[in-house]
Parts: sequence; structure tokens; C-alpha cells
Amino acid sequence: MKEFPLMEQISKEFLKKVGEEILNHPELTKTIKSRGRSLFKKGAVIDADLSKDVLTAVVVGTKPYLVKVVLKDDRIEELFCSCPYDGYVCKHIVAL
Repeated sequence: MKEFPLMEQISKEFLKKVGEEILNHPELTKTIKSRGRSLFKKGAVIDADLSKDVLTAVVVGTKPYLVKVVLKDDRIEELFCSCPYDGYVCKHIVAL
């Protein structure tokens, strides 16, 4: 696993909590979850950072996509990915 500035700024427990919240999102399908995990294992997350309450990353799929996770009170408030997927939780968000 690559180490990013993000890892130095927040605890692994917090990252695990955010990850679990994404993986348990009601709109997440098994297919998207599987594809996202595959991207993560391939090292597709090439940059990640935490600025205030926003996790950002570049995740390479067909091309590089910007992923943002907006946090409020240690919970996910908003998810965003610049990919064309029309669902709320895409494989790039899962990869983060």
C-alpha cells in the first residue's frame, strides 16, 4: 500500500471507519464494490490528501478521475467523482 500525506494526518482507525461507511452505502452494488477493490489492489489511487474536512484523491480507471469525500463530524456528508458513472458510489470512490 502506498503511503500518502493523508495517512500521516489522520488515524488508520478513522480511515477504516470512512471506508466502512462507503462500503456499506445502500446504493453500492456488489459489482462496483468488487471493481473498486480491484482498482485499490492495483495501486490505482495515485494521490490522496486531507484538507480540512475533505479527502481528495486521483484514482486512475480508464483515465485519472478526481474523487472527493466531504466529511462533517467524522461522517460522510458528500461523495463526488469526476467519472461519467451515473450512480452515487462508483468504483473510484470505493478504491479510495
